[in-house]
Amino acid sequence: MKLVGWEWRKLLALPALWGFLALCLAFNGLLMANAPGDRQTFEISATARALGQRVDFRRALAQRPATSVQEAPSHGR
Repeated sequence: MKLVGWEWRKLLALPALWGFLALCLAFNGLLMANAPGDRQTFEISATARALGQRVDFRRALAQRPATSVQEAPSHGR
C-alpha cells in the first residue's frame, strides 16, 4: 500500500499533468463561451426530419414493459 501512495504522490507532482488539465479546462471554457445560447448544439428533431425518421421518446418509453424498480412501493413518499 505504501507503493501505491508513493506512485500517486509522484504522479500528482508532475507539472505536465496540471498543465494538461489547465489546457483542457481552458479549451472547454472557450467552447462553452462561444456556443450559441438560443439553440441546441445537436438538433435531433431537425436531423430526424431530414433523414425521414420520427423520434418519439415518450411513446417508445410508454411501450416498454414496467420494470421491478417502477413497480416498487414508494416507501411512504
